[in-house]
Parts: sequence; structure tokens; C-alpha cells
Amino acid sequence: MAGAREGFQVDLTISVGLKASAVVTGMAMCSVGFTTWQAIAMNLLLFSGVQLVAPALVAATVPLWIIVATALVINLRFMTFSAALAQSFSDFHAPARWLAGYRLTDEVITPCLHKLLLVEDRNWRPGYYLAPSLVLVSVASAGLVGIFASGSVPHRWYIAAMP
Repeated sequence: MAGAREGFQVDLTISVGLKASAVVTGMAMCSVGFTTWQAIAMNLLLFSGVQLVAPALVAATVPLWIIVATALVINLRFMTFSAALAQSFSDFHAPARWLAGYRLTDEVITPCLHKLLLVEDRNWRPGYYLAPSLVLVSVASAGLVGIFASGSVPHRWYIAAMP
């Protein structure tokens, strides 16, 4: 797919730091009481700062409606991102646009948007945009490592890390 190699390289360096963060986030979800399946679902379905905030809110026993409202506010930025991206995908069929929307993350849109708006080659844009999102699949895998490793880290390490 045209543009994919270039898109893949864009997010490769970003993903290294994200993997470490994903491991810690996976561990945090389990440490506040998420079941393994809840943590896995959250890890695979949510790609935003909600993963970082939700465990803290759950640990603080915040009501569910506040957690949902917080998630909505955090994700409002994706409306702006999708409006900016719409021009690059306006001539594509609905399934391609839906896939692009599902894979919309800060780590994809931030390094890719400027070039997506400049390049006119219709066949190049999907590869350049979707390849970085495949790099981020490895970040989700790192989150799974954190989820499954959480039981092997002594609880006193969590307590020692808290302010």
C-alpha cells in the first residue's frame, strides 16, 4: 500500500515510549481492582488518555457518571482531529472513513496530519495514515504485558510509588 512504509516509520520512535507507559497503565488498572477481562477490554477498546485517568478515578471511588463525563471531555479533542482529517478522506467510501476514525489517536494524527493535507495522491493517504496505527497495536500488546505482569509485582512497590 502506497505511503505505508513512510507512515510506519513516523510512529516507530513514538511507540517506544508509549510501550513503557502502556505496561504501567495495564498494571495500574489491575492494581485498582479491574478484573483481568475488564483491563483487557479497556486496553483494546480505548486509545486515549482515558486509560490513564480511569484507574485513578476508580481508585478514588468516583461515581460512574463522573468517570463517563471525564472520558467524554478528554475525548472532545477527537472532534477537532476528525474535522481536520475529513478533507484527506472525503473521497473515500464510508468503511474506509470509519476505519480511519476508529484508528484516530494523538500518536497518529499529530505526526501525520500536515503531510496528509499536503499530498494529493489519493492512493498514498490511507497507507500513510493506517500504518502508524498498526505500530500502535504493539502498544496495546505492551498494555497486555502490564495487565498480566501486575500480579507478579509486589504490592508494596505500588504503595512506595504513591506520593
